[in-house]
Amino acid sequence: MKLEAFEYNLRQKIVPFAQSIIMNNGTHIPMLLTYDKDGKESGSELSNLFSVKDKNVLYSVLKQYLKDTESIAYVLINEAYMKKVSREEYEGMSQEQIDMMENMGISNDSQSIETLCITWQYKNEVTTGGIVSSPYSKENGCIVIDYANIIDSYDNETEARGRSVNLFD
Repeated sequence: MKLEAFEYNLRQKIVPFAQSIIMNNGTHIPMLLTYDKDGKESGSELSNLFSVKDKNVLYSVLKQYLKDTESIAYVLINEAYMKKVSREEYEGMSQEQIDMMENMGISNDSQSIETLCITWQYKNEVTTGGIVSSPYSKENGCIVIDYANIIDSYDNETEARGRSVNLFD
């Protein structure tokens, strides 16, 4: 499977489909789509795994699964909270302070927003990954996606960090 085909499938099929699920159901179950070298897609529903309190364990299990299945690409779909922070907020902080800030729950933070988070990575002829984050809100009983503020970025552009990023590493 070539990168171009993978990214086309991601942006033209997976992202719109996941957005339609959240708009119709108000929620999206955590899912992992994996791809082998021939482009065969396999899907796993992860609700039970995502109920584990220690999220480090969850992502360790996912990393091992990707190794065991010899996947060359994955798409992880789940709901998350996002809070934009400036680079200046991190300047002068120790790594311990940064880790503590990143591990604090932001679901109750008034500046955080709910997002449909689609994290992906491809590792075949090249290695690349990214995040498509679709912010949404519940208004008058309906789910509204904020299309103007969708973030579709490559990890190397944003220096993305987090447990769900770079599961192949």
